[in-house]
Amino acid sequence: MSMNNFLELQTEREIKLNSGWPFLLVERWSKNSALAVRKFLLKAGVEVNYLLIIDKLVDIDALERQWSIGRDTKVNLYYLFLQPLKAEIRFIHDIGAGAIVNSHSLVLGNNQDDWRIKADYNFQDSGSFGRVKVEASLRGQSSLDYAASMNVSQAAQKSDTRVDMRLYLEENACGQVTPGLNIAAHDVKAGHSASTFRLAPEDLFYLQSRGLSLAGIKKMLSLSLAKNFIQGFPDEALSAEVLNLISTNL
Repeated sequence: MSMNNFLELQTEREIKLNSGWPFLLVERWSKNSALAVRKFLLKAGVEVNYLLIIDKLVDIDALERQWSIGRDTKVNLYYLFLQPLKAEIRFIHDIGAGAIVNSHSLVLGNNQDDWRIKADYNFQDSGSFGRVKVEASLRGQSSLDYAASMNVSQAAQKSDTRVDMRLYLEENACGQVTPGLNIAAHDVKAGHSASTFRLAPEDLFYLQSRGLSLAGIKKMLSLSLAKNFIQGFPDEALSAEVLNLISTNL
């Protein structure tokens, strides 16, 4: 924590970061004014860790976060979705030469939650690196439509990109995760995967035979995803707070 410039975002519509120690940005809807659009402008060489927590039901038309990521920057993005918005959520990431972007999303749906999320990662110049991971656990009658696209321009030669999406569904939940690769360059590495799974009756029987209740099994699975989500986050106290928040919402 002492090595980071910490900023809890409030009503700032545009965040400009130029230099300094690594930045730690936190945007939490239950504490801050809910802005429909926010822009992040990162100059060359900046290092940023960003945590977005949507944990408050807000009725807006759309939510959009726009990232302009400069040359040789390093960005770690953590997107946590706990309470649904009555809006489409859109993330736009414009990524410069030599930048490193790691993005991890976790969606926890309950009851009749309905999530609609679209994320674009636009690799615009050479030698950039991107890893995108999306995980979701849907309970009750919740639903999710999440599309994540890696868009590599012709100028983005030598780029290395991958998107992996995994969705856990309970019996009455429904969802779709769609990884996309749109590659215009010829000298790149790119990959994607998507999987959907449910616990089979024999899995549930085995775990229950070991003394776990059905509710306990479901909570254990969600907490496992939560620990995976926060792994590598640079602030231990905030990591513990996030895990407690997720546990409270299960």
